[in-house]
Amino acid sequence: MMIGTRILYAMARDGLLPAPAAVVNARGTPTVATLVTTAVAMVLIATGTFQKLVAVASFFLAANYFVSCLALIVLRRREPDAVRPFRAWGYPWSAAIVVIGATAFLVGALMADTSNAMVALVLLAAGVIGRLVRTRRT
Repeated sequence: MMIGTRILYAMARDGLLPAPAAVVNARGTPTVATLVTTAVAMVLIATGTFQKLVAVASFFLAANYFVSCLALIVLRRREPDAVRPFRAWGYPWSAAIVVIGATAFLVGALMADTSNAMVALVLLAAGVIGRLVRTRRT
């Protein structure tokens, strides 16, 4: 719930969604974004599409872990003298284990749950295309 809520909040804050989604209460909770996320989750659960959403989101999360850890390895090799503002615990082994595990998950998802994996890949491609179109306009 909090991932979706924070994404809606950040998008509204950046002007990509209506401004009310960026409103926070006295404790810093994005109330409108939380209500929207909760409503969407309830509709998905009620319509039986929640499992599909979880399957697609799992693919995205594994792809994110893969890309992030691979980028960590590549950037630390390309720029060995760069300032390191954080420590990567267990580096390079921890990053390599995540890359291998995420690769196995993604390949397994493509083989065993092809339809949901393809939905995730189509959504990813649409997001990349949308981002390219948006950056060319500005």
